[in-house]
Amino acid sequence: MVLEAAKEGNVATLSHLIEKDRLILTRVLLTNSTQSPLHISAALNHLHFTKQLLHLKPELAFELDSFKRSPLHLAAAEGHMEIARVLVHVNRDVSLVKDMYGRIPLHYAAMRGPVDVVQLLLDAQLESVFELLPSGETVLHLCVRHNHLETLRLLVEAVLLVRRESAGDFLNAKEESAVMLNQAETVEYLVSIPGVKEDTLNSKGYKPTDLLDHHHLPTDFNTIKIKQLLGINHPKSSCWKSWMIIIERLTNHQRDWLKEMRGSIMVVATVIASTTFNSAINPPGGVWQETSNKKDNKGDTDPFNCDKHTCMAGTGVLAYVWEEGYLRFILFNSIAFLASLSVVLLIVGGLPLRSRIGVWLLTMVICVTLTFTALTFLDGMSLVCPNHIFDSVDYIYHKSLKAWIGLLITIAVYHTIYFFIWVINKVLAYRATRS
Repeated sequence: MVLEAAKEGNVATLSHLIEKDRLILTRVLLTNSTQSPLHISAALNHLHFTKQLLHLKPELAFELDSFKRSPLHLAAAEGHMEIARVLVHVNRDVSLVKDMYGRIPLHYAAMRGPVDVVQLLLDAQLESVFELLPSGETVLHLCVRHNHLETLRLLVEAVLLVRRESAGDFLNAKEESAVMLNQAETVEYLVSIPGVKEDTLNSKGYKPTDLLDHHHLPTDFNTIKIKQLLGINHPKSSCWKSWMIIIERLTNHQRDWLKEMRGSIMVVATVIASTTFNSAINPPGGVWQETSNKKDNKGDTDPFNCDKHTCMAGTGVLAYVWEEGYLRFILFNSIAFLASLSVVLLIVGGLPLRSRIGVWLLTMVICVTLTFTALTFLDGMSLVCPNHIFDSVDYIYHKSLKAWIGLLITIAVYHTIYFFIWVINKVLAYRATRS
C-alpha cells in the first residue's frame, strides 16, 4: 500500500497508513529490496510526498535500491530540482554515495544536463567534481560525451575554483572525446581554458589531432573548425576553409533566427496573402459598376473599348484600357498569393527548420513571395499613374526593380552556393565512411 501511495504521491494515504501502523515504513524496507517508497516518489517528482517521508524517516535518504542508487541518484538523473534540494538538505553526504557503477548523483546530472541540479550538487559537496569513475573518466568526460556544453562550463569553473593551481592535470586531454564526437563548440571552449594542452596523449598514445585521422571523421564544417582550433591547417586551403566556417556560422544564425521567428513569418505571409487576394477582386482602377457597350456622345470610339468588348459589371476597368499591363499585374499578384500560401503551408506542415534543406527551401519561397509582392506593387502603381507623369513613374519603377533584383540575386546566390557546398560535404563524408 505504501508503494502504491508513493506512485500516486498521495500524502493522505501515507498519513492514514502511518496512523494504523507506525512501523510500516520499516516493514516495507525489510520486505522490498528493490527500491524504497522514497525512490519512487523521488523519481516521479512527488515533492510533498517526499517531504513527508523524510520527515517521518530521514534515513530513507541513504537507502539504496538493487543498483545501489540512492533517491538522490534518481532525482538528479530526472532533473527534479526541488526533490534534490530536499534530499541534500537532510544530509549533504548523500551526494557522495556511489552506485554499483561507481557513479555519484553529480555524474547522472552531468549526463542529463540540468544546470540547476548540477549547481545544487556542487553547492552541497564542491569536491564531488573530482570524483572519478572506475574507468578513470571524470564528470567532464560525461558532459562532453552527452554534449552538454553549459554544464561543462559550470563544472570547469568549479574545478578552477577549488584547485586553480593544479587544475591543469585534471582538465588536460578532455578535448579528446570532443574531437571524436565532432563537437566543435566544445573543443573551442576547452582549448580556450588556461592550462589545457592540445597535445596531451590519451591512454592509447594518441593526441587529439591524431584522432582526426584515425577515426575518419566526416569532412564537414565541424571537422574543419576543429582542425583549425587544434592548429591543423593546410596553406593552400586555409582561406577556403575560413570562408566555409564563416558561411556555416552565418547559416546557423539564420537557422536559429528562422526558428525563433516562425510565428512572425506566419503573420507576414498571411498578411501578404490577404493583400494579394484583395488586389485580385479589387484591382487598381476599380471595377465596372454596370454593364456598358455604348460609344460616347460625340460618336467617337469609347476609350475603354466598350464598342469592341462588352464592359461587364464587376470586371476591372483598366483591363479594357491596358490589357498587357493588366495581365502582367494579375500574373505577379497570383504568384505572390500562391507563394505566400506556400510559406504558410511549409510552416504549418512542420518543415524542419534545423535542416539545411528546410532553411534553403523556406528562404527561397520567402524570396519569391517578397519579389512578386514588390512587382505587384510596382505594376499596380504604373496602372493607375496619370499620363502626364508616367515617364517619371516609369523611371522610379525601373530603378526600384533593378535595386530589388540585385539584392535578390545576392541573397539567392549566397544561399544556393552554401547549399551546394553542404551537399558536396555530405557526399565527401559519405565517401570517407565507405572507404
